[in-house]
Amino acid sequence: RIVAFPQQTGTFVMDGFSLKGSMRINFFEGREMNATCEPVTIQVMPLPEVAPPTSLGTFNRLSVQQALSADSVGTHEAVTLEVTYRGAGNLKFLQEPTLAWPTEFEVFDSEVTDNISITDKGETGTRTFRFVAIPRSPGKYTLPALQATYFDPLTSTHVTSEAPSLALNVGKDGREGTPGVAYTHQ
Repeated sequence: RIVAFPQQTGTFVMDGFSLKGSMRINFFEGREMNATCEPVTIQVMPLPEVAPPTSLGTFNRLSVQQALSADSVGTHEAVTLEVTYRGAGNLKFLQEPTLAWPTEFEVFDSEVTDNISITDKGETGTRTFRFVAIPRSPGKYTLPALQATYFDPLTSTHVTSEAPSLALNVGKDGREGTPGVAYTHQ
């Protein structure tokens, strides 16, 4: 199976082919086989409306969720944020979301996990971005809501899915006030 995702509009022709081979019927016998495929023409239409600048592309039933590994941690303790996109379409095309982290957090590069299946209807599944962050100051923090805007070809409109904001309480952990603690926001 091959799943193709058009990147431009126009008419495209996939060349046909013919195959010749032999098929073994049993240990002593074989039979010549021939197969042909005619060329296939694909017409890619433009989107019916202008895409918003934050559009992620064309998907079917795309949703976004975000979840923290804990809602309360101490300073200098790691917390994990998972952002998961679920739907149908070219999910591997999705890039790491731009998140508004508090400046008091040290954030490490994300880890990407794909759980994608190819079916007769195309690619379906999830793409998850996992971020590890370490808060360096106590306080009550809010990670803003996350939006995923995409074009839905079934409704011919742009649709927005939203993951609600998340609250994180960071308390002192005993290392507070230790001299020489420094961090960089990555």
